[in-house]
Amino acid sequence: SQYKVLNSFLYFFLDQPIVYPSWSIHGTETGRWTAGFGRRKNPETGKWVSGPSVQTFPGDLRSIFVARPGYVFIKADYPRLELWIKALAANCQKLLTAINSGDVHRWITSKLFKKPEAAVTKLERDFGKRFVYAEAYGAEALKIHQTLTSYFDKKLRRYPFSNTTLGEVTALLAAWRREF
Repeated sequence: SQYKVLNSFLYFFLDQPIVYPSWSIHGTETGRWTAGFGRRKNPETGKWVSGPSVQTFPGDLRSIFVARPGYVFIKADYPRLELWIKALAANCQKLLTAINSGDVHRWITSKLFKKPEAAVTKLERDFGKRFVYAEAYGAEALKIHQTLTSYFDKKLRRYPFSNTTLGEVTALLAAWRREF
């Protein structure tokens, strides 16, 4: 809830006039970048606790942060940054074209499952997105399999990819690498 998130932020920042986020290039299960606020010791328990994630902070509460005089906040987002890097490093024109042409994750999934983009379901697209980001960060078949099968969809209230076998992931990975 927003109250929990706000309480978490207030605990971390109430006694700090300046907030410095930290960045992690391997902050999620799939290896994507994250931004947070480090760790600090809870004075009541003496235990170290992790700071809240920048991405989870509700937009309507962001106004509590004010730039110091003479400074401004800059919002920057690099959508599909990992795919851009991969495509440019590999000089893969097909992937570069797909990134520039619309929903690259739907396109990727259509290639993985050998089906038209229009036939790709939302759940299949999510599978493809998780698959390709894990692969882009160097995960091999076993890690990709673990990432996919351990993913819990909060809206569906289930593990939608739990029936995916290691053999299926291995075959998809081999096909993906042959193609791209």
